[in-house]
Order: sequence, then C-alpha cells, then structure tokens
Amino acid sequence: MIRFPFAPRLTWRCLAAVLALVATCPSVWAANLIGSYDLAAGSYANSISGSGSLGSLSPISSSGTYGFVTSGSNPGWFWSAATAPGTGLTLSGLPANDSFGTFGSYSIGMRFSLGQVSGYRRLIQFKDADVGQYVSSGLFQFYDNGNNPTGGSITANTTVDFVLTRTTTGMVNGYVNGSSTPVLSFLDGTDARTNTNRTLQFFRDNSGGNDFSTSGNVSLLRIWDGPLPAAEIPTAMSIVPEPTTAVLLAVGATAVVLRMSRRLTRGR
Repeated sequence: MIRFPFAPRLTWRCLAAVLALVATCPSVWAANLIGSYDLAAGSYANSISGSGSLGSLSPISSSGTYGFVTSGSNPGWFWSAATAPGTGLTLSGLPANDSFGTFGSYSIGMRFSLGQVSGYRRLIQFKDADVGQYVSSGLFQFYDNGNNPTGGSITANTTVDFVLTRTTTGMVNGYVNGSSTPVLSFLDGTDARTNTNRTLQFFRDNSGGNDFSTSGNVSLLRIWDGPLPAAEIPTAMSIVPEPTTAVLLAVGATAVVLRMSRRLTRGR
C-alpha cells in the first residue's frame, strides 16, 4: 500500500484556500455586498473592492457642521445645525438592475441615530421627490403617496439598525435591530427605486424640503445589489457578515477536503 505522508498537509492547505475563497467571493451570497462604509473608522471609502463594488460616499450640506468622531463610546459621522434641505451623504454609480435601467433590487443597511424623530425625518432619498424612506413620529414609514406603511420604533439620539430590501417585482421589507420579522412590508410601484441617475442620498430631504433632522450620527452603511432573505437579516450589519449560504458552502468544502485526505492517506 502506497502512503503519502504529505497528504494531510496538502489537503489542509487546500481547505484553507477553499475557505478563503468562500469568505471573499460575493457570488455565494443571496445578494452581493457591493458597498460597506465603516464611518466609525473615519472614512468615506468603501471597504469592499473588486468588480461591481461601489465608490466612496460624499458629504452634502447646505449649512451647519459635520465630520468624523472616531473616539469615545459613539464614533461615527456626525452632523448638526443643518438647515433645509438638510445635511447627509450621497452615493452614486449604483448598478442598473431592473428593466427600467434603475437601481430597483437591493438591500440597504444603516446604523444611525437622529436628534429629532418627531414629524417627518428623511432617511433615504431615491429621487428628487417626496417619496422615500422616513422616520415619522417615532416610527419607520415609507412615504409612497399611497398606503404609506409604518412600523417599528425609534427614539431620539438612540442608535438603531435599519435594513430596507426590495425585489425586482417591487416587494419591499423593512427590518429593525436585526430582527428577521419585518416592521413594514408592502408592494411598491416605482417609488422605492432610483431614477436612471442611480444615486441615493441619506438623511437629506429633496430640493427645498424641510423633512430632515438637524442633527444625527451614522456609523455604518451597507449596500447589497439584491434583497437579503429574512434569515440573513440578523447578521447583515455585523462587522464580519456571515451569510448562511456561505457558511453552508464552507461546511461542504470542509467535508470534501477531509474525505480527500483520508483517501490519500490510505493510498486509494
């Protein structure tokens, strides 16, 4: 019987390579993470690189102050004393992923706090119009000139995680603080997708609008190019996301490599 003393070492190296590939390949996810912005680290840059990844965030402000705070118990990008239409962040170059050439299938994750939650306070602007995602009187509300669904809750100056997802067929779900049960769910027409310029604005109202918070903080923004399934919401805003499908592939790869190791060791 021929033995291969080097086989275990070789197969464990193969296993490490497979696991590394699984961890870094976005195609194994239900949706590809194309933008991750760790604003608590003091940067507008996207930590995701490679084909399909987005560019950097850009600040946008009419007045007041804004900037990074990277120390203390609540680091992130802060703004204060904003005036109409508000202070926020903008992101361009989103993929065209529906039949209208717009950004219409996605997941958007935000870790933030607002200084004001009474009245309407814009969270996400998809186009220069009133429609979009808001906080309204301490609730999450999507204003779409229709049923305007609401749910969840938020208090002033308290950090919260919010994830909004939309399918190509227009099914929209909103999740709060990692719960896999949506706090709002509705079938959208065109209001929850971008115009053909494929640009998002965060925390800033549309032109001339007054529905914004004069102060706030955001520490993490994430963008996926498709809707996350409910099972992946609990880890969507983790520092190291762990998509369920990726974990399953890693387990399968481990089993295959270990089987190869046994066969080589036995000379089969």
